[in-house]
Amino acid sequence: MNERVLEQTKNLDPVISAQDFALTPESTNNFFLHFIPNEFGEMYRSKKYYQRFAAENKDLHQNLLKIFEDFPAPIVLGGTAGFALSDIETVRKNAAARVDFFSKHKSELYKAYLAMRRFVTSDVEIFR
Repeated sequence: MNERVLEQTKNLDPVISAQDFALTPESTNNFFLHFIPNEFGEMYRSKKYYQRFAAENKDLHQNLLKIFEDFPAPIVLGGTAGFALSDIETVRKNAAARVDFFSKHKSELYKAYLAMRRFVTSDVEIFR
């Protein structure tokens, strides 16, 4: 077995099933952040494992970046003082829109997860 194959299969975590690979308002699945077009996405894309993923999966990488151009950005509300009930409802609607968006593109994201996890020792690295 050559060294490159060993290097790509070092993840010790069990593979998450497609069924369990989900984004819910309560989940800690931040995997999608790798593809969003803002400074958080840039931070994730600067990681070594992501760079290797992008280099070896150019079409999938480019496709996901294009898909996420339309991602509903989270609404950031300044401070908690005067946080109105209507603001909470806006945040809930926005979270629901993000979950719907993730669900529509779950198949592509799951393919990226399977490809990217080859470059980390634990899935925790790509989900935090």
